[in-house]
Amino acid sequence: MTYLVYIPIAIVLIVMQTVVLPVLFFAERSYDLMIILVLFLGFYRPGTESLPVVLVAGILSDSFSGGPFGLCTTTYFWLFVGVKMLIPLFHADSWLVLFVGILSGVVLEHGTVWLALTMRRTPWHLSAESFRTAVFQIVWALLTGPFVFHMIKGFVGVWDIWFKKRFGSSLDLDEV
Repeated sequence: MTYLVYIPIAIVLIVMQTVVLPVLFFAERSYDLMIILVLFLGFYRPGTESLPVVLVAGILSDSFSGGPFGLCTTTYFWLFVGVKMLIPLFHADSWLVLFVGILSGVVLEHGTVWLALTMRRTPWHLSAESFRTAVFQIVWALLTGPFVFHMIKGFVGVWDIWFKKRFGSSLDLDEV
């Protein structure tokens, strides 16, 4: 039943990323909102429950991104694995951990894109414009990412309360 919560969130984030943000802002300057959902799932959900959501969200993002297929899926998968490995060592509700997670997600995604681009051509070079875009996305992600994270967390909490009232049981989301 929890997939009825996370898949619609992923679809809303993809629609926001591909339809709404390009109209309101510069599309190349906005970071990938799905990173925030992957962090949320890594922080609060068991791996067996959230890994399918991460993979489906990656495939959906790859389908709509226009980039090389598998790039988003690879980034989300490794971000999720990294979070799952490190979160037992840290407090998941810490603001510092959230900021480091967001920073790591955006840097990992840019690193994956740059690695994919360098595999196409032999000389490795990083243009100043792509570096400026990465810095802008990191700053924008650090400013808005916690807000999006807590919106997702709040929506899942409201969903759990509604589900408990409606069906008399929990979706096992008591940690959220």
